[in-house]
Amino acid sequence: MVVTRFAPSPTGLLHLGNARTALLNKLVARAHGGRFLLRIEDTDKKRSRSDFQNAILEDLHRLGLDHDGEFVIQSTRHARHLEAAESLLKSGAAFRCYLDEKSMESASAKSQKSGAAFRSPYRDGHKPSLPQAEPAIRLRAPDKGMLSIDDKIHGRVSVPATQIDDYVLVRSDGSPTYMLSVVVDDHDMGVTHIVRGEDHMVSAFRQDWLYKALGWSTPAVANVPLIFDESGNKLSKRAGLGSVRGLFAQGYLPQAVASYLMGLGWSGADDQCLSIDEAARKFRLEDLSVSPARLSLDKLANINMRAMRDMDPDALWHALREFADKDSPDSGASHPILKTLREFTDKGSLESESSRRVLKLYQGRAETLKALAAFLHEFRQALSLPPKDEKARMALDGAEVPRLLLGSRCALTDVREWSLEAIGDSLREVARTHGVGFGRVARPLRAAVLRDMATPDLVESLAALGQGESLKRLDEAERYLAQHH
Repeated sequence: MVVTRFAPSPTGLLHLGNARTALLNKLVARAHGGRFLLRIEDTDKKRSRSDFQNAILEDLHRLGLDHDGEFVIQSTRHARHLEAAESLLKSGAAFRCYLDEKSMESASAKSQKSGAAFRSPYRDGHKPSLPQAEPAIRLRAPDKGMLSIDDKIHGRVSVPATQIDDYVLVRSDGSPTYMLSVVVDDHDMGVTHIVRGEDHMVSAFRQDWLYKALGWSTPAVANVPLIFDESGNKLSKRAGLGSVRGLFAQGYLPQAVASYLMGLGWSGADDQCLSIDEAARKFRLEDLSVSPARLSLDKLANINMRAMRDMDPDALWHALREFADKDSPDSGASHPILKTLREFTDKGSLESESSRRVLKLYQGRAETLKALAAFLHEFRQALSLPPKDEKARMALDGAEVPRLLLGSRCALTDVREWSLEAIGDSLREVARTHGVGFGRVARPLRAAVLRDMATPDLVESLAALGQGESLKRLDEAERYLAQHH
């Protein structure tokens, strides 16, 4: 069985590059009917935080990246890691190194100057007569030949054995290092495929040698090219657009973010909003590009817009509520957008056909939840007069405007069933009665009621706004014109 894993460190929010790595690992597992595991690598005790761990788990869930089985906490397995180190000491593959900090700095400087990887003076088993420090345990690096790995993306890659140093497995304080822990944990978890960022390529050779020293089979490896920002720079790991939560705060749907990340460096996504299962049916690691992927917010916005357009109305309302209540930087009970949404919803469900029509008006026009919420907020709020939109102000000028607005108000007042067909028929009758085209009636009416000439279809907007609110706004506009013209 194919087994993959995602192993984040809880020292910050979920970075886009790490989220993409998690997605690729899940795709590999699902493509082969395997398992996708999770391990929390909390060996950095100074920077690891429980709130970061909880945030990572929540974001993975929202992205559709739930793991199989219970997740592993790396720090709880130190005894097992030390057991592996002891077995390496017994086989001679590892040794105790008595270099103190000062001596280590001097030895490292000499190695860097010579261009060779570090070799400990204690690698042959001798020890000082009066040790100045507790010994660390180091892996004995190979002395000659080449080390090679078969990378699923880059093909066969080799380096001289002399580039691998005698690296530390267990520190002098008795704590195992990441390099030892990750290999032991992957082996014990039965991991068969390791998909990770290209910046781990050097570690791949070190870990391959450690697998051999332990007598274990090395998992298949794929070192994925990194993600660059739109300027061609490596994505920052700070909060903002470099993090998953940064994109959520901009109003991008989790499923759109996941689908976009899948498509970075993989043409199989075709800029569609694919689910994990849909993508897994055609995904192959070998199809990933060897070139770095570049983040494009325009492409993400396009995927997000299409995903919002195709969503079930109730699901979209729920996403809007979640955005206003949690993701938005201004989230909270007093959020103006959240107040507006409460007018539309009842416990997350749409209240009426009118509310559904409002959503339909805008969900194909907005690129993000933030933009959609702003559209709805503007649609519902009591708009000021004169209109802020210059074209709407101009549409209220002209000698015939009061007469056409009066005719429209009378006709709309008489509409018994507030439907698209009835509203359209009544306004067309106004146009015929006054001997003008429909546009001559619609233009000032749009300005009077909606007060923005860039709004969606007039009849659909009136239907969504409701008869009472439409007539109220029309009355306000007529009073304004009577006072100022």
